[in-house]
Amino acid sequence: MSEISEATVHESAGQALALPPTTVRPHTTILPRYQTDANGDIQFLHEPQERFAEVEVLGEGASGMVVLAKDQDIQRSVALKKLKHAHEASESLIRFIKEVQITGTLDHPNITALHDVGLTADGSYFFVMKYQSGSTLRDLIDKLVQGDRETHEKFPFSVRINIFLKIAQAVQFAHSKGIIHRDLKPENIVVGDFGEVTVMDWGIAKVIRTQKGSVTEEDEPCAHLENLPPECQDVDAFATQENTLIGTLAYMAPEQARGAIQELSEATDIYSLSAILYEWLTLHHYLERHTENNMTLWWGILNEKPPSPHFLSDPSGIQGNPPAEYLHFVVRGLAKKPEDRFSSLSAMIGQLQSLQEGNIPIRCPITFSRRLGSQLQQTANQHMILTLVGLALLAAFSMIGFLQVIVWLL
Repeated sequence: MSEISEATVHESAGQALALPPTTVRPHTTILPRYQTDANGDIQFLHEPQERFAEVEVLGEGASGMVVLAKDQDIQRSVALKKLKHAHEASESLIRFIKEVQITGTLDHPNITALHDVGLTADGSYFFVMKYQSGSTLRDLIDKLVQGDRETHEKFPFSVRINIFLKIAQAVQFAHSKGIIHRDLKPENIVVGDFGEVTVMDWGIAKVIRTQKGSVTEEDEPCAHLENLPPECQDVDAFATQENTLIGTLAYMAPEQARGAIQELSEATDIYSLSAILYEWLTLHHYLERHTENNMTLWWGILNEKPPSPHFLSDPSGIQGNPPAEYLHFVVRGLAKKPEDRFSSLSAMIGQLQSLQEGNIPIRCPITFSRRLGSQLQQTANQHMILTLVGLALLAAFSMIGFLQVIVWLL
């Protein structure tokens, strides 16, 4: 994997001067078409055409777009992320190069697979990704909020926890490579029709430590913000920003919302993941009363604890209260200080898996009863004969007591 350096991108007066080389041909098909003539002989037709036939735009931002396309050689659907030509002589190109190189190092089943890079016929840069059909986590949350019964049946709490574990494991893999995502949110997570989970859009991911053979990048300026910058006050709090604040305000950790670039760490992603899990379970954004106003939302991220998820209403009218042990769990990940969150994603994942196994810390009467029930069930599973004998004795004593009551009444 090549490094981003002056040999790759030359900057002058703050502008990148890396225009597409005119000698590079755009991607064309390699395989010939074939057909059988009237005599039964096979004919091969060598008629190169644009390899990736665009079908529809899947999403669009200020500097680029994602397009569904058909690979006319392999005959499969792919996703193309294209850099708009007007942005190819700017900082957007640097981010584009970083995204290609960072995503290319993250070979994990729950992370977008990057296949190739190229130029369109008009000379615009693009890279080719696996096309992941399905629904974003945002789409699923919206359906759950609306009370869609089919979605609730397909995604009970146990399934939602399993999906979250796949998300966390993907980000854990990135952390092992020294990379943090910085833009984790429901819109950037796709759940396939057969349970596949993919963490998308590593466009503003950041290398926080390097290893042999990994990509490197220049340090970004560090500025502690005293107030929310004016250019961030009127934008969508759920949209990715690439200006003074980099990321999506609604899911930023406090250190990210302060603009403290050099303080970002794995704990920053842990905060964002916890905000996602809070919403995925409760169907409420953890600071939802502030989401209509970016100024108060920014203040809330820095200063306000989320409301206790144990007492939130069920907007769907269907799901009821999430398991209490998971609600206690998610609150820890939303601690304002990074050191008060989980020490790592490995620790976070380990504790969540322990909860799944029934090892529930006692934090309230509900978790006490769930812990007791879990232990009784484990005991029953491990000592089936003793359990049956105990139940038989309990039934016998109950019958004797019942008969004694009848005798007294007579």
